[in-house]
This record gives sequence, C-alpha cells and structure tokens, in this order.
Amino acid sequence: MGMNQEQIERLFEPFEQADGSTTRRFGGTGLGLAITHRLVKMMGGEIRVESTAGQGSRFHVRLPLVEADGELLPRNRRRGFATKERGAGARLAGLNVLAAEDNEVNRYLLEEMLSQEGARLVCLPGGQETLDRLEQDGADAYHILITDIQMPGMDGYELSRRVRQLAPQLPVIGLTAHAMAGERERCLEAGMLEHVPKPVDGEHLVAVILARARPIREPAAAPVAEVAPTVVSADDLPFPQDPDLPLEWEALLSRYSKRKGFLRRLLELVLGSHKDTPGALRAAAALNDSQQLAFHVHNIKGMAGNLMARAVAKQAVAAEQALREGQADALALSLALADALEGLLSALERLLAWREGQGV
Repeated sequence: MGMNQEQIERLFEPFEQADGSTTRRFGGTGLGLAITHRLVKMMGGEIRVESTAGQGSRFHVRLPLVEADGELLPRNRRRGFATKERGAGARLAGLNVLAAEDNEVNRYLLEEMLSQEGARLVCLPGGQETLDRLEQDGADAYHILITDIQMPGMDGYELSRRVRQLAPQLPVIGLTAHAMAGERERCLEAGMLEHVPKPVDGEHLVAVILARARPIREPAAAPVAEVAPTVVSADDLPFPQDPDLPLEWEALLSRYSKRKGFLRRLLELVLGSHKDTPGALRAAAALNDSQQLAFHVHNIKGMAGNLMARAVAKQAVAAEQALREGQADALALSLALADALEGLLSALERLLAWREGQGV
C-alpha cells in the first residue's frame, strides 16, 4: 500500500511493520525484512526500497556475485561479521591481499593484523606502484585490494577507478581517516565496495574482507600454524607504568597483537616516521602553507589514533577541521599540535631508552 518516509526509516528494524493493522490481520511478526536485511548485508550486498504512500513499494537487492566457472572450495570460515574467539583458526588463510598505504606505520599495522589471520599480504607505498604490481601479477592474483584514500600522487579514488578498468572483478576496500559526510558515497562512486574508518579496528577489517573478498578457487594453501596468543596485561609490559604517558596501554593491547617485540617495533617506527614532523609543521605554519599543514595534520591524526594517543588525535582532528574550514585559529591549533606531538615523541623516546637500559 506504500509508505511514508518515517515508516521507511524504521522498516528494516526487528519487530517493525509499516502498518500495525497488517499484523493484526495476517499475524506477522515484523521480522521478515529485518532478516532479509541482515542476510543481504552478510553477503556483502545492499537492499533499498522505493515507496509512495497510497501507490505501492519496490524493493531492490544487489549482491556482488561472481560467476562460477568451476567448483569452488568450501568457505566455511566465511561467517559474515562473526568475531574470532580464542583458539579459533586463521580466518583469512588462503587469501592474497594487495594493499596501497603510503605510511610506514600503517603498513606495519596492516601486516600485523592480516598476517595473524593467515592472509598473504603485498603492501606497497603508493597507488601507481600498486597498479604496476597488479598489472605485473595479473588480475586473478589477488582476492581483494585495500587502499588508503589520501596518498600523494595517485590517491585511493584514482587507484580504484583504474583497477575497475584493469581488473573489474577485484573487490576494492578503502581506508580513510576522514569522518566527513559523504565519504562513503565518494568511495562507492570510485568503484569501491566499502570503506573502513581509521584507526582500523582489526575485527571490523577482517569482517569486511570476509564479506567482500573474491572466493578462493586455487588449491588450499598450506595451513597456517595456530599460535596460542599470549595474554599480556599492561602490568606485564617491559615498560614503566607512567600515569602521565600520553597513550593508553590497555587500549593498545586490546586492538593489536601480543606478539613479542610488536610494541617496541611500533614505537620505533612512529619515532622514525615522525621525528621531523613537529619542525615541518612549524615551518609550514610560518609560510602559511595550508596544503602542507593539512598533509602533516592528517598524518598525525592517523598515527595518534593508531597509537591510542587520544589526546593528540583529538587535537589533530580539531586542527584539520579548522584548516578545512579556513578558521582564524587554524595556525594556532597547528602549532599547538606540533607541541603535543613533540611531547608524545619525547615520551616514546624515554620509554625505549628505559627499556634498553633494563636489557629487555
């Protein structure tokens, strides 16, 4: 019978029906569309409705299916958005993942997240290098492509558009630190199937890969040895517990691996990648170079978010918004961010120096 906008907005919620009288007449529970919505999303698709009150409704379901030209291997580990329980197997075993990420710290974190799940990752520092590698290896060499959005030279949007021409069956996922309205739509318009916000949550990323990756057709790879995770708390870490430390250990541990040496390598990469960033930020502010300021602020925002340095990340978000909107305090916020980053880097240097002094 058609629906108004208010009815459409709640239509896919459990136990909801557009017209209560329909339930009384036919005894429905209001679960049908909610279940349909969930099934479609688990298959990596989308469902939408067009409706006019008094005229009728039309439902559209779109599923990114790939034509099967042979028997597919079982994919019993593909469980949509299921989370990994302790002791579960590597959920991405057998998947070949191609990634474009210009930031060294982010490349390290991607490798950590995906290798722990059994994926074989090829991660390159730019869009053009990634496109060249895809041309070299062939369109069927990878099951999914993950790309950062904001990269110098060829950005993630252009890379996705080029991949759509070169390998139209290869799913593309975008990684973005932008929280602006319309970001997802921009990704979809460029040919991506989904976008994942930064800092990247490992469970979310794995779930998106499972939902979007091409099915495995080649013989199964050798099983990945299951390593029992070591349970580590903040008290067990070989670092001093400093209440004034501008990052959160427990949150850092819950997001990333407990693998021995992981945190030390992460901190070393952050220091190596950003030791010159405070000076570069101040130099750009002195020249009133908004483009360079935006570049450095955006990188700081991503790094601080990954490192669980939430106070610094919050300052970076404020500075980035001020720069984007041309606010009068944009330069002052950028300079304050340079000071905050300097403090964070000094704290990381002290931590690593203490660790070396303890011989751990």
